[in-house]
Amino acid sequence: MTIQPGHITDTNNVISCKTCQNKGCLIKKGVPEKRIQITSAMKKLYTVKKGDKLFSSGQLVEGVFFIQDGKMKIIYNHDNSKHLIRLAGNGDIVGHRGISQQMVYPIDAVALVKSDVCFFPLESFFKIRSENNDFDFQTMMFFADELKRSEEEAYFLSRKNDLEKVAYGLLKFLKAYGVDDNNQLNYSPAIQELSDMLTLDRYIIQKEISFLIEKGIIDSKKGNFIIKKSMILEGISEDSELIKRVKE
Repeated sequence: MTIQPGHITDTNNVISCKTCQNKGCLIKKGVPEKRIQITSAMKKLYTVKKGDKLFSSGQLVEGVFFIQDGKMKIIYNHDNSKHLIRLAGNGDIVGHRGISQQMVYPIDAVALVKSDVCFFPLESFFKIRSENNDFDFQTMMFFADELKRSEEEAYFLSRKNDLEKVAYGLLKFLKAYGVDDNNQLNYSPAIQELSDMLTLDRYIIQKEISFLIEKGIIDSKKGNFIIKKSMILEGISEDSELIKRVKE
């Protein structure tokens, strides 16, 4: 495989699909147990360093990836601006957006942390789909659901005010990666990452975050966000007028 030489390296992680714990992975959900070892033999595992790209916009598609262990952001570059359009974690598929008539990736996939990924060449991926009806159905439904989600997100974000957008952005990282025992996000986004996601100026985001901290909805320590009142944050993301009814 020639994708991003120097960024992707072979890993000593040789976990098989049969023993993998990512229950939400489409391979685990759609390939029957009697065929899982055959499927597992079709993949190769790679490691991507934090901050490096798994693939870049404009590259030819060589296959698809499943995140075995890690976190990634998917970025669409348009008119010299970046838009963070998706967050992916353990078990998620990455690279499928490039499967089209052009067979070129339209997006970048960037590792938020050191990530191990399972790579299936296109020929193998299509073979798995043709030989496993459940997997084919699961992938088809995933592609349809993701398209619907992207369209709905673009529609609703265009109608939110600045505070609602910032609350929504923090919730997206919460839902993607969760929190630790102290309610600190397992991955806290940088202000620039929120800016790329929400298409808001950094200054506006910092102002709204300060407001949420002042109201006791979230906290921040050394650049890490602590979600103190997730239900209220969710309510604010839908209707910022809720903040007027929140007792300080």
